[in-house]
Amino acid sequence: MKRICLIFFVLIIASCAQKPEPLVAGKDSCHHCKMPVADTRFGAELITTKGRIYKFDDVNCMIQWKAQSENKDLKFNHILVVNYFDKTDLIEAANAVFVKSDNIRTPMNSGFAAFSSEENARKLINEYGGEICNWEKVLVSIP
Repeated sequence: MKRICLIFFVLIIASCAQKPEPLVAGKDSCHHCKMPVADTRFGAELITTKGRIYKFDDVNCMIQWKAQSENKDLKFNHILVVNYFDKTDLIEAANAVFVKSDNIRTPMNSGFAAFSSEENARKLINEYGGEICNWEKVLVSIP
């Protein structure tokens, strides 16, 4: 009986863990600016320790929302950004490679696109120009 209770408890705990949900254009709205998500390539997502998911149309919106005083005490299990070349792939922002380019049209004009590798980031730079950045640089670049 104890074994059954333990298995049941583990299943309940595991079901509470929230997995990333890819953004859906036309269905999801940005939690910060409230605009419908139109281009998922530039989206971002926060998942709290309690499993709540917040979706954003641009990394700019996510950083500004997270910095607001009423949100500063929230704890997050995941800070995710959409992989530019695979719109269903959400990657940890700290592990992403970013390109900053004034020639990239992002929903809120941040000019940032995220990639899973530097090789992929360089493909975009070859097309649009720009520079490679890490997450720390993105954080200080957005007011």
